[in-house]
Amino acid sequence: MFVLKASNKNIIGLKRILRCFHFESGQKVNYQKTKVIRIRVNQSYHNRFVAVLKCNIMALSFPYLGVNIGGNHRRKEFWEGMVTKIKKRLAK
Repeated sequence: MFVLKASNKNIIGLKRILRCFHFESGQKVNYQKTKVIRIRVNQSYHNRFVAVLKCNIMALSFPYLGVNIGGNHRRKEFWEGMVTKIKKRLAK
């Protein structure tokens, strides 16, 4: 996971870091699985990151290790998936 300030310099720098990782480790970065999340970033920078990295866009609300990241935690819908999982485990 990388957290960067939106700038042209950082976009190019991230691409170089990923390329160096590939050359040093021999492992390729799968850009089809790479995702960029926009948080308080200008849409043009977000589009530039996606174009330079040739990756996908990810919504702010997403599951990580079974817990929703992002979204409004004060809303009932935010917790429905977790409550359902807990109920299933307790039913056993």
